[in-house]
Amino acid sequence: MTWAYEELRAGTQAALAALIVPEMMAWIETGYATHRPFARDLNNGEKELLKRYFPPRYVEKVKVHYVSAFVRPELWGDGRGVTYYDAVTGGVIFVLQNGEDCDRLLLHEMVHAYQYKQLGLSGFCWQYILTWVKSGFVYREISLEDQAYTYVDSILGGNTERVGEYLGY
Repeated sequence: MTWAYEELRAGTQAALAALIVPEMMAWIETGYATHRPFARDLNNGEKELLKRYFPPRYVEKVKVHYVSAFVRPELWGDGRGVTYYDAVTGGVIFVLQNGEDCDRLLLHEMVHAYQYKQLGLSGFCWQYILTWVKSGFVYREISLEDQAYTYVDSILGGNTERVGEYLGY
């Protein structure tokens, strides 16, 4: 009986994720197009920070748009940043809320940019949403968020390991 319940639950979670993933992909594509005209290249300080841990070829494709506030999906809780990805060009735009800890936020979003590059837009969205659904809709238990928070905490704690070595892909 337990096996059948687990199979049904897993199937229901996958079906729910299948409904959400296309919405997330469309939201990302729309966000990229919306913020692209306002995004700027990273400044030298931002580039230097990111290139310590991330491949330079990824950092060069990033643009940033700082805002005072933005509307975000409910699943984010109190998130202050978002990474938009263009699957065609590989371009990345960070939209970051002005405030304290901008370096931490920039590093966190760069982990997501790296995840996008490794998983692709569809793979990223599927992993993100499926682990969110499986966790009971707990933001901090989304596997890709956990990787980003854990890696950034390790960097700020003195780890000099580059992202690919740390994440294993």
